[in-house]
Amino acid sequence: QTVGLVPGAQSAKIDTCLVHYRIQNRDRRAHSVGLRFLLDTFIGGNDGVPFLIPGSAQLCNTSRELRGAGSIPDFIQARESEDLNHPGTIALIQLRIPGMEPPSRVTLGAWPNPELGDECRQEKTLWNVPLLSMKTLTPADSAVVIYWDERPLQPGDSREMAFAYGLGSVSAGETGGQLGLSVAGSFTPGGEFTL
Repeated sequence: QTVGLVPGAQSAKIDTCLVHYRIQNRDRRAHSVGLRFLLDTFIGGNDGVPFLIPGSAQLCNTSRELRGAGSIPDFIQARESEDLNHPGTIALIQLRIPGMEPPSRVTLGAWPNPELGDECRQEKTLWNVPLLSMKTLTPADSAVVIYWDERPLQPGDSREMAFAYGLGSVSAGETGGQLGLSVAGSFTPGGEFTL
């Protein structure tokens, strides 16, 4: 695992943390290898932040599973507030990093608080984090879980996986809180971005 500060996808300022994993099989036999990352999304004074998912008509403030290459967006936003006029701090979670293997599954839901059942052990929760509404407990408590599913890794082979977490923004002031625009992606000639 390497972690470093990089320019943000929206701001181009050094306000984003790139988390990169390289898993290499140095054994003489194949192994089945996967990776799961559990991210607690406490922003400002809100521990149960809602999420903006590109292509969705509404903010996600309960739970959601995104599975398969075609369902994983370039990014999601964690927002301090659901109010478009006053969104508060916005965190941008980039899920597709150029040159890296994209996640196979992402879940948005409740932080695995032990009060939610035996499988919930906070940061010590095992591979499958139960998908429950972030509003199950009062006050709400949300988390993002990023999975790269297990697959065979032959001797000498490796997997490169990454995501980024940093500050984001939304433009909604001129629309009276009725429409918000957010953008992320590659802003280089020939690059692709999501609006």
